[in-house]
Order: sequence, then structure tokens, then C-alpha cells
Amino acid sequence: CQYFFENLTKMFSGIWRKAKKKNMKKERKFGLKEFPRPLSKFFGGKIKMSEIIFLRCDGNNKDFIENCRLLDEDLDLRVGKIIKRDKYAQYNLIDKINEAIVVYRGNNPIGGGSIRPYDENTIELKRVFVIPDEQGKGIGTELVSKLIEWAKELGYKKMILETGELLAESCHVYSKLGFKQIANYGAYVDMPESLCMGKEL
Repeated sequence: CQYFFENLTKMFSGIWRKAKKKNMKKERKFGLKEFPRPLSKFFGGKIKMSEIIFLRCDGNNKDFIENCRLLDEDLDLRVGKIIKRDKYAQYNLIDKINEAIVVYRGNNPIGGGSIRPYDENTIELKRVFVIPDEQGKGIGTELVSKLIEWAKELGYKKMILETGELLAESCHVYSKLGFKQIANYGAYVDMPESLCMGKEL
């Protein structure tokens, strides 16, 4: 038993060191600390995307609406004490969203996101969220990739988005997919806590 627990302790120490090293790299890149992540992210790893369903729908889908509620709940928990999020509500309305994707594992909704026209050639990425227990497995990256594909099908030439420096994991996903920081646009021009990004399609 003692041998077993000694080896178990070593294993957890190794996982912690790797996670800490990864977070330090992101801190250097984004200039801030990353929020703690569920242990499932360290053990789950990448999953087979064949296990995941990406359903195209619109903003009226009940599972998409619920995912947006969970997103707002998560943001309130993570940054609500630092940023007054009420001012963002009017820019996150989903009633006029015609292109959305809900992500399912089996029959269970685990995430979602959407795109919304910004101008004739530009579309905006909106309301992207994967539930905490399913984060860190490549699902968010695949979701955004599928929304990019959809935007291309619709003929858009550029995609833009608004996030925040406090959301380091989101910034990492977007950077990995080729998004670059741009000047704050539209309603976010006078919101220094916002970080806007863009990508040519």
C-alpha cells in the first residue's frame, strides 16, 4: 500500500508540474494568470470528434439558449467582480442569430457558439462556450473551426470577435486558429477591458 501511495503521489506531482509550466507559458504570452481548470482536463485529454455532434441551428434552439445562460453564469463567476458585465448584455442578444451550432455528446448538450453578420464582408463570432467539464479536450477549437467553415460557405471574407484578456484560454484557442488582435471595434471602442481579434477567411 505504501508503494502504491508513493507512486500515486509522484504521478499527481508530475501532473501539477506540467500544468503549472503550461500556465506559466500562457502567463508570459498574455501577461496574466489563467483561471484554475477542472481536473478532468488533465486526465481527459483529446477525444475522438466522432463521439461529438455539432448541430447547426439558429438562436431559437432551446439548448443554444441554455448554453448562453451558462456562458453568462460562468463569466459572472470568473470576471464579474472585476468587470461590470451589465453593459455587455445589449450586444449579446441572440434573437437575431440565424447561424448557431450546439455541441452534443450523446444526447447531452455540452457547448455552443454562433456567428452574426457585422457588415457586407465581415461576420462576428458570438456566444462561444463549452461547459467546464468538457473544456481542454479540443471541442472548443473544433466548434470555432466549424463556425469558420460556415462563415466561408456564406461568402464572408473576414471574421471578428470580442473577448477579454482575463479569458486567457479563449485567447489561446483563437490565436491557435489564426486570429490576431485588432483595434477594438463598434461598441467595444470605449471598453478597455475588451480585447478584439480578427481573421481573414
